[in-house]
Amino acid sequence: MEDSETTKDYYSRIKELINQTRAYGENIIDKKIVQKVLITCTKKYDSIISAIEESKDLEKLTPAEIMGSLEAYEKTN
Repeated sequence: MEDSETTKDYYSRIKELINQTRAYGENIIDKKIVQKVLITCTKKYDSIISAIEESKDLEKLTPAEIMGSLEAYEKTN
């Protein structure tokens, strides 16, 4: 994620990459997508990422849910 990028724009970019990868026949599981999103966010999201990691089951979290949490955080900060 870029510093100037909104979470909505970032999620659109992620979804496009996932769709392209799946079009080539590779299956990407949600767990892997969630992990990538969490490690590629900028420092301004560190506090919400820590809260998500502590309070949610990352094995069951979907990319849409993680992005929803990040968008909600972005709107309040």
